[in-house]
Amino acid sequence: MPRAKVLGTSERYNPATNVWTTRTTGATMQELLDEQNAENGQPAANSAAGLQWLGQMAVAPDGRVIHGGPAQTWHLFDLRGSGAVQSLGQPAGTRTRAAGNIVTYGPGKVLLVGGADRTQNPPTTNAAYDVDLNGPIPVISSAAPMASPRAFHNSVTLPTGEVLVIGGNTSGAVFSDDGAVYAAEIWNPETDQWRTVASMLVPRTYHSTAL
Repeated sequence: MPRAKVLGTSERYNPATNVWTTRTTGATMQELLDEQNAENGQPAANSAAGLQWLGQMAVAPDGRVIHGGPAQTWHLFDLRGSGAVQSLGQPAGTRTRAAGNIVTYGPGKVLLVGGADRTQNPPTTNAAYDVDLNGPIPVISSAAPMASPRAFHNSVTLPTGEVLVIGGNTSGAVFSDDGAVYAAEIWNPETDQWRTVASMLVPRTYHSTAL
């Protein structure tokens, strides 16, 4: 049965009962929604896609959910009970990172990489952020940057615990291979270093997938 669409609220699904808990009112996404709308109202400085705000989220070991962009302000959502939300400020500064990646590479450990901002130049970034979710408050650190800025790339955790980043473009434009990045990169969490590895023969950009 269809439900009324309510903006700014979150829902929690229980697989044991196949029931959704609607309006976990304490875990409101209103601040996120307001910031997204304000950013989309800014004049564009480039052709990077800025209206697609796919949340970069990961689950902490205790069940809380970190929202690490692409909005400037990051959040920590707690969906237990009626829910709660905590603002984490702007660890990446005033740059948004649409079509960036978040990937879990270890227990309570996530890496956020790349993304595009339609209001800034250059449109894409090579910045990376290492987040430890094992404590009561996430510990967010700037990681070494990738060799190439990217949006619409893919990130895969390897059996070694390293992270492979592949594909994407530097233009931030959807349905476009403009600025396609062919070389793949691998991040080592022990050394916080990237190494550039083999290049693809064809571009893999918007709506590509890597496993």
